[in-house]
Amino acid sequence: MYGAAWEPLGLWPLAIAGWAWWMSGLRVRDTSAVFLHAFLFVLTAWMVAFHWVLAHPMLLAAMTSGIALLSYASIFAALTAWLIGLVDSFTSSSHPLYFRAIILTAILSSVVFETILFKGPFAMPWLSLGWSTAPSSWSLLASSLLGVQGLALLILVMAGLISLVPGFRMQGRAGIGLCVLGMLLFIPRLISVSPAYPESRYDTIRVRLLEPDLPPQRWSDVYDLSRIDGF
Repeated sequence: MYGAAWEPLGLWPLAIAGWAWWMSGLRVRDTSAVFLHAFLFVLTAWMVAFHWVLAHPMLLAAMTSGIALLSYASIFAALTAWLIGLVDSFTSSSHPLYFRAIILTAILSSVVFETILFKGPFAMPWLSLGWSTAPSSWSLLASSLLGVQGLALLILVMAGLISLVPGFRMQGRAGIGLCVLGMLLFIPRLISVSPAYPESRYDTIRVRLLEPDLPPQRWSDVYDLSRIDGF
């Protein structure tokens, strides 16, 4: 679900629903299971949306990107499992606030991970949760006010609130049925995506650039034709 939120599918509400479903499955008192749950969640999402990084014409760049994806998925899973293990060691699963503590811990680990994506040795900000909702106008407005990482925090809070709704967690046939239905809905959308962009007049295109740590003066002169190739 999270992977389908990115372009070219662009089904951005699934980013919120996907993270909510992931959070709802963290009620497991086993750090190994939490690690595997988090690792598969983020890695499969990236493989759906960013498998093209492994097709780079330079073999070294493709290998580096692949290793970076695996490394970041492992860091996310390890961080989540470690923090939830701390919650389990201090809180009983029968406590009425236990699951809320799990959700807050999941949000914390995800926010720390978002920072690593932006500031880590292999900076890959385009993997950020905030970018997955980029096809929507509200996310562009929110990111202009809060920044991309602030938008990610907003999405995580929304997902956490959804996961707290009684009955949201679906198992067995209901969960499998939802996945199958979702795949059937994605197929027409995937077929309709054309790799060729239609010609358009330049004066009908509006571009909104959101680039972290880049001053507007660096890219604001969009009428300079010599910079078009760079854009």
